[in-house]
Amino acid sequence: MEVIENGIAIRDVTPPRELTGPNPRRNRFAFFGQINPFKGIDVLVDAVSRVPEQVWGGEDSRLMIFGGNLEKQPPAFQERMHKLIEEAGPRVRFYGAYQNAEMPRLMQSVDWVVMPSIWWENSPIVIQEALHHRRPVICSNIGGMAEKIRDGEDGLHFRVRSAEDLADRFTEVLSESGVWDRLHQSIRNPVHYIDCAKEHLDLYNRLRESKPRRQKPAVTQTALSQAS
Repeated sequence: MEVIENGIAIRDVTPPRELTGPNPRRNRFAFFGQINPFKGIDVLVDAVSRVPEQVWGGEDSRLMIFGGNLEKQPPAFQERMHKLIEEAGPRVRFYGAYQNAEMPRLMQSVDWVVMPSIWWENSPIVIQEALHHRRPVICSNIGGMAEKIRDGEDGLHFRVRSAEDLADRFTEVLSESGVWDRLHQSIRNPVHYIDCAKEHLDLYNRLRESKPRRQKPAVTQTALSQAS
């Protein structure tokens, strides 16, 4: 089996967020996507509340949620989300829906991208955008997420559906100052859409050349006589 990665339009890379203050940390986490049960947003907000206060470190640390449509979800899910958001308090901030063209600007205030989906995903564009802007990704350990993100190299994995395990990842990256720098340096660049198209064309040509060509049947004298 041969895998060709989806390509994206390569734009200017957003530089890392400028750190200020006496004890600066890479403590800005972001979620990009639809707010629905399949994206695991409830697991994410629950995990944020579980991080000990001495580790979270006040209001400078935050989970930034870029997305919408909570009001369109089943009532039970809406109720659960409102309860979790209330428990999380100022640790969680909502910024509403966004356009893809806004990603470079939004990434200016982001250190980590979190993708907590509880379904397998395929080839998430959010992950490709995060890698392009060199933001480490914390993601569920299943499907296309786990394939795109190398645990300990491009980001970190956590057990799918486990708010407790995700909280442990938050605690790890907030407590160990060198984790972000190490992951940031080893991130792979995503594929440009032009290179993706070239790979598809190359594969097509190779398949065409490897397939035996069908020989045209010889035209016999009998066939010519019948045709006339």
